[in-house]
Amino acid sequence: MLVTGSSRRHQDPRRAPISIDAGTVALLHQYRTWVEDRAAFCGVQVGPEAFELSEWPDGSKPYRPDKATATFARLRDQAGLSEARLHDLRHFMATQMIGAGHDIRTVAGRLGHAQTVHDAEHLRCVPYRT
Repeated sequence: MLVTGSSRRHQDPRRAPISIDAGTVALLHQYRTWVEDRAAFCGVQVGPEAFELSEWPDGSKPYRPDKATATFARLRDQAGLSEARLHDLRHFMATQMIGAGHDIRTVAGRLGHAQTVHDAEHLRCVPYRT
């Protein structure tokens, strides 16, 4: 379920808001259309509480948590980067965003962090921009 709007904190940590840009929102809406088309082809409907990332046409069950990790590991090994970790991509993204001039609060929001302290370490490795 894609919910857009305010970024107030929710009690349920599984539904914690994240900050995403308008382009990503547009892609998610396109993906949802594809999911609904796939479901219709299979003769089922996607309910309002369906999981967006699901191998089941009706979205009734989420991807297993280890699926992304296993896929990353397979692609990483194929690329010859056996030392890279999935978590390293979070650090890379934060570093790239800060290097591109995004403020630390925006970066923290993209990472789902409530406070900017966790992200301050990335500032050490980004050249000063004038």
